[in-house]
Amino acid sequence: VIVVTMFRGRAAWVIAATVVTSGGVSGDLRHGADLSAGGRSARNSVLCDVSPEVVALNLTATVRKFTVGAFERCYTVLRPTAFTADVPILFWFHGAGGNARSCGAERAIDGTSIAAIAAANGFAMVCGEAVQYNTSTEHGGQWLIPEIATDTSGTNCSASQPEVAYLAATLQSLGSLTEPALNVSRIYTSGCSMGSAFSSYAATCLSTARPQTISAFATHSTGLKVKGDGLQFPHDNYDPQYTWGECPKCEYFPIVVEADRAQRMKACVFDNHQDPSAEVPYFFNSSVQLANRWNASGGRVETHFAQGGHCAIQSYADIVACLDDGTRRLLPHGLTPPPTPSPTPPMPQPQATCITACQAACPNVERKGQPCEQCLTAHKWDHNMVSACHGFPFQTLLKDFCGSLL
Repeated sequence: VIVVTMFRGRAAWVIAATVVTSGGVSGDLRHGADLSAGGRSARNSVLCDVSPEVVALNLTATVRKFTVGAFERCYTVLRPTAFTADVPILFWFHGAGGNARSCGAERAIDGTSIAAIAAANGFAMVCGEAVQYNTSTEHGGQWLIPEIATDTSGTNCSASQPEVAYLAATLQSLGSLTEPALNVSRIYTSGCSMGSAFSSYAATCLSTARPQTISAFATHSTGLKVKGDGLQFPHDNYDPQYTWGECPKCEYFPIVVEADRAQRMKACVFDNHQDPSAEVPYFFNSSVQLANRWNASGGRVETHFAQGGHCAIQSYADIVACLDDGTRRLLPHGLTPPPTPSPTPPMPQPQATCITACQAACPNVERKGQPCEQCLTAHKWDHNMVSACHGFPFQTLLKDFCGSLL
C-alpha cells in the first residue's frame, strides 16, 4: 500500500513513498453480518489527494491508503510544519457523493479555510473519504452509517461496522506519523451535509471506544432526524422506498442521543435558516432538533444559525473556536487568524457529468425557465444528481442549466 507524503522544501515540493499495511473488518450496515460477498461490490477507487491551494501553506500533506475489510480506503492529512509534536486532530468529512480529492480547498463565505487555520494554529486537518464504488449502481461517496438506530439498540458502534473499522485504522495510521507527530488522544470531528451526519456518528463511536480523546464535535446542514417528525430527508441508501430515519425498524438518524455521551461531549451545531430552502428548511429544522435533544440530555450545545442555504458555511474559524471552547486542546495558543486569504477563485461552470445528470433527470426542459426549475428542484436529491453535482451551488445550477434569472 503506497503512502505519498508531500512536504514543502526550500524550492519545491518533495514526494516520498513508503509502504504501510493496515487491517480491519467489514460488517453489515444494519445488523453486523458481512455484506461484501452478498452482492455489494468490493471494488473501490480511492480518490484522496491534496488541493493545489495547500502548496502555499506551511503544511506537510500526506495521503495514506490501506485496506479495511473488503475495501481499499484512504485519508489525506495536512500537518502544520511549524509545530513539531503533540499536534491535535480535526477530521473533516465530505458530503454525499463527495471525496477527499481536494483536501484543504474548501473555503467559507469569509474566505478562510480549515487548512489555513490549521497551519496558523498548530492542529492537523484530516480529510476522510467514504467508499468510492466504481460502478454506477452503487452509492459512491456516501458514508456507511448504520440504517437502524433506536432507543433499544442505541447507536451501532460495533467494531464490525465498516466505518468504525475505518476510523480505527485511520487513527492507528495517524499515530505512526512523525515530524510532526500527532496526538491521537485529542480528536475532533466536523463535516457538512452527510458528512455532518457522519461527524456526529463518528464522534459518538469515538466517545464510546476512546472516551478521553474527544470532547466536542461539529455539524453543519444535517442534525437529527426522528421518525415521524415530518422532516423529509433524502432517500435511505439501504431501503430507497423510505427516507432516512423512516424505515420500519428505524427511529433516529444518524444517532441516538444518549445522556452519557452527551454529557461527555460538546455539540457545535451550525446551519442556515434556508437549508435546503426557505419554503421547506428540513435540514435546518433537524439541526435545531439535534441541539434541543443534546441539551435535554444534559450536554453542552453551542448553536450558530445564519442566513443561507445548504452547506453555505459562514466561517471555519467559528467552527474551530467552538470546538476548542477555550480548553486549548485544539488551539494550544488560542485562535490565531490565518493570513488574509487571496480572493476566492471565480465559481466554475458545472462539470459535464453534472449537466448530463440534469439532462437525464429533466429531459427536454434545458434553458426553459420555470418548468426546468421545477423539474430540477424535484430531482435535486436523486443519487445521480447528488453524485454528479456535489459541491456546485444549486441556485447557480438553476441559472446555468435552466436560464433562470436568480
